[in-house]
Amino acid sequence: MEGRAMFIFYDTETSGLEKNFSQIFQMGLIFTDGDMNMLSAKKIDCRRSPWVVPAPGAMLTTGFTPDVLKAAKNSHFEMMHEVDQWVRAQHWPIVFCGYNTQGYDDDVLAANFHMNLLDPDTTTARDAKTGECNARHDLMVVVKAVQAWMPGALKLDIMNDFGYPSLKLMNVASQNGVALSADEAHDAMNDIRATVGVGKMLKKVAPDVWDHLLKL
Repeated sequence: MEGRAMFIFYDTETSGLEKNFSQIFQMGLIFTDGDMNMLSAKKIDCRRSPWVVPAPGAMLTTGFTPDVLKAAKNSHFEMMHEVDQWVRAQHWPIVFCGYNTQGYDDDVLAANFHMNLLDPDTTTARDAKTGECNARHDLMVVVKAVQAWMPGALKLDIMNDFGYPSLKLMNVASQNGVALSADEAHDAMNDIRATVGVGKMLKKVAPDVWDHLLKL
């Protein structure tokens, strides 16, 4: 797959941590070639649906306010349909890639597609022309693999509360030459630009690990 892979890197900012019911408020998406050079990009947000009660912690993290969530141009339905149209306009098959997407964003995106009468399996859908399937790739998994198989290849000196290297995107990025400040984090497009940068860095410092995990 690594020889012909095209990527959509994406990030979501949501109403909370409940993967099956949280509403996506903002998405950043970047379509790249196999070397992670940006070909097109999209950032979009939407209003809060009337039945959604955001978690206070999520609002503190994202910085969204009630007024911001009222003022957005798009309804949730309109935003998700625009995202779906943009994704389908890119060159398939696609590797959907992000940071901790296997732990959160993949499920949230599927649920939000489903809520809006769209295909929840888009990230693994089969291309009608080639018969090849889309795929998913998580850079946090790659970071863990590089740390396990090539200790010292990454700088991971910032520790979490449990005394282990912090794998937060901002900490991994900032220690390894990818710009993402605390003020810039948790904006979907800023996060996803940093994710692309981390992907390029991982492919450079650990090409064998990158290629092996991409094949999986």
